[in-house]
Amino acid sequence: MASKDSDNPLLNPVLKLTTEPKKRVPDARSKDASKVVWSRFSQHKTHLMASCRGIYERRASLPVYGGRVLLRASMCDDSYAPTYTPHDLFNAQVGCQLVAPINNGYLVEAHVEALPNLMASIEATTAKKTAVDISRVEDIRAFDGEEILRGRSIDQLWKEGSIGDGGKLYMLWLPPYSSGAAREELMVKLQQFAESKIFTPTYPGIDLVWMSDAKPELTALETTSQTSLARAFRRYRNNGHARASVWVRTKAQLAQLVGSGAAFRVDAVKRVEVTSAGEVT
Repeated sequence: MASKDSDNPLLNPVLKLTTEPKKRVPDARSKDASKVVWSRFSQHKTHLMASCRGIYERRASLPVYGGRVLLRASMCDDSYAPTYTPHDLFNAQVGCQLVAPINNGYLVEAHVEALPNLMASIEATTAKKTAVDISRVEDIRAFDGEEILRGRSIDQLWKEGSIGDGGKLYMLWLPPYSSGAAREELMVKLQQFAESKIFTPTYPGIDLVWMSDAKPELTALETTSQTSLARAFRRYRNNGHARASVWVRTKAQLAQLVGSGAAFRVDAVKRVEVTSAGEVT
């Protein structure tokens, strides 16, 4: 039990108070003018408008599905708290919607033809909540091939893949679009890739089949309804989140897949080898 004598403090206390406690409710309210970082507001406003304008001008070359494009909104280092989630800047009135938190920011789904509305909102904002967002969103950029690679090059991603019978094996993470139209158009694109052999979906495994001579035989479950892509499509239609493993035969095909934006993330699948007991690989 702790001593009541302040002259005999605890040895190695777990917690040491350096200031006197005050009865004050934490500031967890919604955004107000006190949360605007005015020292960088004007600079951010100019930069974000220019970023949106650049995205809009090159929209024909961006991955667009169902009229939607994915954007990355990068936050300042002091703005990661949920209080500063920029839903007032990226709202339905300007054709935008926050779909997921990502590293250092948020993923935004935007109507590509409505991007001028977002620019106008940034330029003419008088709402304090939007001003808070503008002062705390550091950058807006299209979520394209460069973002999908996450700092790697196509050469590096290709080298990471393990060689197998079907080429190199990769895991595709489908983009988390909230729009059903965008999901359907994206699935059409992936199906076209599969049919043109840009990649080959994997199959789930093996089945035990009894032959006429009463001897069991293992056979692959190679049915079109059970490919990794078909199963991913079923999940994607239901909840907007899915992944599929595919074989890619050439680096050029991998680059085409990444550049299409039909995958939110592409990871090389590492080979797993079974060894004898006691052996380490």
